[in-house]
Amino acid sequence: MEHHHDLQASTKNNQSLTDTLAATHSTRRNEAGSDRSSARPRWLGSLLDYLDDTFEQEWSLQNMAAEMGVHPVYLCRTFSEHFDCTLGEYIRKQRVLRAWRYLQLATALLPK
Repeated sequence: MEHHHDLQASTKNNQSLTDTLAATHSTRRNEAGSDRSSARPRWLGSLLDYLDDTFEQEWSLQNMAAEMGVHPVYLCRTFSEHFDCTLGEYIRKQRVLRAWRYLQLATALLPK
């Protein structure tokens, strides 16, 4: 019975963390939507779309910069200025969020 209680508590904690991560992701994506305004380079929105569309692929800074038509240093600096995190931090956050979503889905599919 104690194992079942631990599993329920773990599931609630996972749900809370997932909700927090999803809210953070949503806030970032909403901010990213405003990237397409004249205040921010248009390619920043394109970069976020590129990252979402190619998430399963291997990335390199050189390839991302070439896709966006900017210098790698400029890409990193501009990304950090507009999103208050580095490109690497953003990618890691997205990976954690996706992992939590997969775990949440897998947990939901487990027999009760």
